[in-house]
Amino acid sequence: MKKLYFRLSGSFAASLITVGLWLATGGPGLAASTYCVATTGNDGNDGQTWATAWLTISNAIAQAADTDTIQVSNGTYLITRQIVVNKGVILRGIGGRELTTIARDSSMATSRVMQVSHAGAYVDGFTLSNGMIVASAYNVPGGVGLYLSAGTVTNCIITDNTSSNGGHYGVGAYVGGGLLTDCIIATNKQGPSTRCYGAGLGLSNGVVANCTIENNYGGGSSDGLGGGVYMISGLLTNCIIQKNTPNGTEGGGLYIKGGMASDCIIRTNTSATPSGLLLIGTGIVQNCAITANRTGLNAVELAGGILTNCTVTTNQNGGIGNYRYAENTTSLVANCIVSSNTGGIRLTDPSSTLFVRNCIISNNGTAGAGVYFVGTPASVAATFENCAIVWNGYGAASDYGCGIKMATASSTNILFRNCLIANNKGSVNSTDGGGVHMAAGILESCTIASNRAARAASCGGIQYGGGTISNCIIYNNLSSGGAVSNLAGANVMDACYYSCSPSLTNTANGNITADPLFVGSGNYHVQSKRGHWTATGWVNDAFNSPCIDNGPPGWAYDREPEPNGRRINMGYDANTEEASKSIPAGTVFCFR
Repeated sequence: MKKLYFRLSGSFAASLITVGLWLATGGPGLAASTYCVATTGNDGNDGQTWATAWLTISNAIAQAADTDTIQVSNGTYLITRQIVVNKGVILRGIGGRELTTIARDSSMATSRVMQVSHAGAYVDGFTLSNGMIVASAYNVPGGVGLYLSAGTVTNCIITDNTSSNGGHYGVGAYVGGGLLTDCIIATNKQGPSTRCYGAGLGLSNGVVANCTIENNYGGGSSDGLGGGVYMISGLLTNCIIQKNTPNGTEGGGLYIKGGMASDCIIRTNTSATPSGLLLIGTGIVQNCAITANRTGLNAVELAGGILTNCTVTTNQNGGIGNYRYAENTTSLVANCIVSSNTGGIRLTDPSSTLFVRNCIISNNGTAGAGVYFVGTPASVAATFENCAIVWNGYGAASDYGCGIKMATASSTNILFRNCLIANNKGSVNSTDGGGVHMAAGILESCTIASNRAARAASCGGIQYGGGTISNCIIYNNLSSGGAVSNLAGANVMDACYYSCSPSLTNTANGNITADPLFVGSGNYHVQSKRGHWTATGWVNDAFNSPCIDNGPPGWAYDREPEPNGRRINMGYDANTEEASKSIPAGTVFCFR
């Protein structure tokens, strides 16, 4: 016995009740009666055997009752009006989706192919093709190939359907309820129009699972959203969204403003920007791979929503950016890998707030930095916490190479806390620092190490023009010629507090100049006789780093493991569970 359990909240949960029932009983089960449909049939027959099969699917549905099965033989069934599955029947193409086609008769100017509206309906094994409708308004459900509001549709191909005037969302398929699973939605077309909304799929409720949405085309000239998928609610899971090409549309692969997209691959889509994913509102995208998308400024753009546990890699543009209409929105990026894009994370003018936590931003930079702020006004707020920003900028020939570039003086609401900024390289065409180019913002409890400048006029570590640097380690950064180059810029010494670098003045503002004693071999934890953290546990060292218990007095230290000296450490692991342990000053004996 097969069982499927869902624990979901939201408006699409109710649509799963029917799915749970038929799966829990081992599938659709035995129908009360079984009827046959064939291209050689006749609607005057009784439909009970292949010798007496009916000719049309619509007649079979009209004659059948709930729980009956309708078997459809191989062939192409041309329709002059849409097939409406409004009963709890099982409708099955016995030869499978490649051999059983339902298509609009081209003599009809317009017709949707199929509408499924009964919670007990189960449709399996068809190609739904050549539907065409004309939009009378913008942003209304389409479903030219399939309009699903209840029931289950599985193992179908939904292809070559058209919304001739654009404006619909979901040209190939629209899902407003029920379950669409194990289907291919391909080569559907939206337009020509001024707007395109999901040339492949529109989803406003229900579940779409294990589907491939590919090679759909949005013909709109501007202001469209979602070339492959336009999603406002529901669940999209275990799908591949690829090779969609919307014309003048933003979100080449997926546009989502509500609901959840989980465990999907979004790849090789093309759009003006963003080419892969446009995430806004309350949408959640998790456990997805967003890769190899093309053109535009960014592969992913945000105006709200949550992006978590995703990989954003090898896109032929920037990795993640804020959407140009992102005013007054808050977005979260957590536990993601942003790697091997032309740029990593790029923030620009719209007034918005971005939180980036526990991310790896690496190997970006053939035309951009790991993190790049351009023309960013004070109204943009960004907080990066517990991130590794490493190995960015190599090969960059633009003005944007380095680990972090926040070169606009108005970018005052930018904070990097507990971040490792290491092994980045500055651009050969600018004076960016190899690690950080800052004209504003805050570096707090960060480690900036082993970065390198690409030209003689640049600093390997921090090229300073404004902002504050507190509780940081800035060490072993190099100029283009290999000389030590940790800090540069007017007043940079006055901007550093309780930090460690040989380029500082010892004891001024609580700073120290000693070697921080990194563990080494790419490990930027500091040494401790009581132990530094590794992936396999704690390892004791021969020496104690001077950065232990030397951070700003009064700063929180409670997350550091015992013994912690009751004072925060310096560097990127300060006040974290991975902070190197303290050496107690001595033992106090009390006698009475």
